[in-house]
Amino acid sequence: MPRKKSPLAPPTKYGVNKALVAVRNATGKPQAEFGNAVGINQSTIQRSEEGKRQLTTKEAEAIMAYTGADYLSLIEGKAAKGIDGSDYTKDLFRRWRMRWVDPKAVDLAAHRLGRFVEELVRASLGEAIKKRDVRGTNPARYRHFVGRLGAFLTEIAEEYDLKIQANKSLMRRWESAEIAYMNVEELEDALGIQRDGGAVVGWNFKEADKHRSSERRFKVTMTYQPMWNSMTGVKSIDGKQVVADVHLVDLLTVRAQLPWIKSSSKKPLIASVIRGFYADLEGNREATLVVPLGEDFPEMFNGKGKGVKAGWKSKFLADPASLRRPTSSTPKAT
Repeated sequence: MPRKKSPLAPPTKYGVNKALVAVRNATGKPQAEFGNAVGINQSTIQRSEEGKRQLTTKEAEAIMAYTGADYLSLIEGKAAKGIDGSDYTKDLFRRWRMRWVDPKAVDLAAHRLGRFVEELVRASLGEAIKKRDVRGTNPARYRHFVGRLGAFLTEIAEEYDLKIQANKSLMRRWESAEIAYMNVEELEDALGIQRDGGAVVGWNFKEADKHRSSERRFKVTMTYQPMWNSMTGVKSIDGKQVVADVHLVDLLTVRAQLPWIKSSSKKPLIASVIRGFYADLEGNREATLVVPLGEDFPEMFNGKGKGVKAGWKSKFLADPASLRRPTSSTPKAT
């Protein structure tokens, strides 16, 4: 039989937080899920409900932002009140969750938080060693900070199921395009095409050989789309381990009227552009690597390729590195 609680057992320090229990029950979430939703661990929620500790102002405000409950009533713990002073109910929670946010407010928050992040990254390197010296005093801190910041952003994006949506928006909003005039050899170089490394859809080595000696240039539109990726960490260049001070991945889409295609259509040629700054004990260097994406890429991206699992496009947007094809090419100094 379960042991009965002694009637002489001392009460908890703050008493049961009836307000917090009522608010959590109104959300329909158990303690663990509720804690995840408001950013407070389960043990803290449990101890606060049992009266073993009192909610802090910061914790109560976090709960208020999620539920619409008055934060002072949550700290007091007697009766749950809504943000408008009324008794807290499930309907109030539902109405609060549907409260819309002005898109202008979202734009302002994105702009200002972006500025905060910019200055934090710059500050992490430390002050210049000497006046007019671009080197900072704390490169180790920079590498750790940027790595942790990138990992944290990835973790929280996945926690809120935002990574795919954010990556789509990133690629759409921040794409850049340039127009150039190239011959066949220059276009191969721009796309990272090598015979032992494969080609991109629409490329024909046999036909390209016929036009490689020609100096004729044709119009090429190159579109770059930034992609979500790990920006630091251990990488390999020319077979040597290095540490990436910054490591960026862009999706490159090239549209050109290839000499061997008679129609007026310009089929897209697709590659992944990897660029960054890499350090070892000998120093730093800037490098760029272009990896052509295989013949099946458009079908895979659209989820129409043979044997392609459902959700491949989502996997691509969540992990661009999954697209890379084996290639013998190595990053080259820019």
